[in-house]
Amino acid sequence: MGLTASADTAWWVLTLGLFVYGAGVGFATGQVTNVVLAEVPGERSGQGSGIQSAVRELGSAVGIALLTTVFFSVLSGGLDDRFDGDPAAAEMTRAITDSAGAAIPGLAADPATAAAADAGRDAMSSAITVTSLLCTGLLLLARAATVTLRRAKEAVPA
Repeated sequence: MGLTASADTAWWVLTLGLFVYGAGVGFATGQVTNVVLAEVPGERSGQGSGIQSAVRELGSAVGIALLTTVFFSVLSGGLDDRFDGDPAAAEMTRAITDSAGAAIPGLAADPATAAAADAGRDAMSSAITVTSLLCTGLLLLARAATVTLRRAKEAVPA
């Protein structure tokens, strides 16, 4: 989606893509605990489950913080680049960034700020693309890391 989404992409296309993504993550997340606990001895399953849950929550929090920071940094930088030389640039950049883009329709409604709305849409598209590519890179890195994991050998009866 990050490579194909633009300011002109229909909302239903994004909704469908995000629905499929969310369903996939939901189905996968439910199985992660089973996969982790399959390698943990039964008497330590409580510890294994607790550690897995804590690491999942920590990873989610750090991931959200990282992606949000990247998104808003790219958005703000993109707006600064697009508004170069405009005396009201700081105010428009702040309005768009602080509202996470919700200010764009208001800017688009006023002919005096319609160009700022277009710049905002373009900057939002760029920020989504960069953030999506970062997600893809992190996913590929995680996938590569799983290849290096070794499965515990089953005990061989003596």
